[in-house]
Amino acid sequence: MAATPWGYDVELRSMPGIPPLISLGDFHNLTGGAFSQDDLIEATIAGVSARIRSFCGWHIWPDLECRATLDGSRFLPLPASHVLSVSSVTVLGRELDPCEYEWGRDGLVRLRVPAPDAWSSVEVRYVAGHEGVACPEDLAALVAHRVVHNVAMPFGVQQETVGSVSKSYVTSMAIEAGGVNLSVRDRSALAPYRIWEAT
Repeated sequence: MAATPWGYDVELRSMPGIPPLISLGDFHNLTGGAFSQDDLIEATIAGVSARIRSFCGWHIWPDLECRATLDGSRFLPLPASHVLSVSSVTVLGRELDPCEYEWGRDGLVRLRVPAPDAWSSVEVRYVAGHEGVACPEDLAALVAHRVVHNVAMPFGVQQETVGSVSKSYVTSMAIEAGGVNLSVRDRSALAPYRIWEAT
């Protein structure tokens, strides 16, 4: 398994890493082929995908086998908001019988008997992430929109002048040095994908 930036491990199957939320082909389909700077677009897709995942606190898509190590408690919040299955829960080295716990698609595991109050005493193996060959349509559209915004408005440019013609850009978001920042509207749209403890 490979470690993720969000504090859990994933099985990547034959993938070199977790893919961006949309591909270059997806972007061109969503934008009608209006942009041609493929290298810049691919880099921006990767940056936008990383920023969205960081905000949401987990990988979101695709569905992957995951392993999380958690502190002991009766209620165990998995780092996911779309759990498809839980294959095992192990407390202090003892794998629990499935009748000793229950889980919900929102990522909460509840033990029949609380685990000891000890750090990193519980390991949960589960499958999480949205299924399908592509991420959910609303998320794909948001990624494409944010990529268009970044590609169309270079970093730091709020006004351009060519000859006697001047154009000002209305910025609905702040652009952070070296990366992408999400607008208030973006953050609101991402609420269904965000785990409760994401920062």
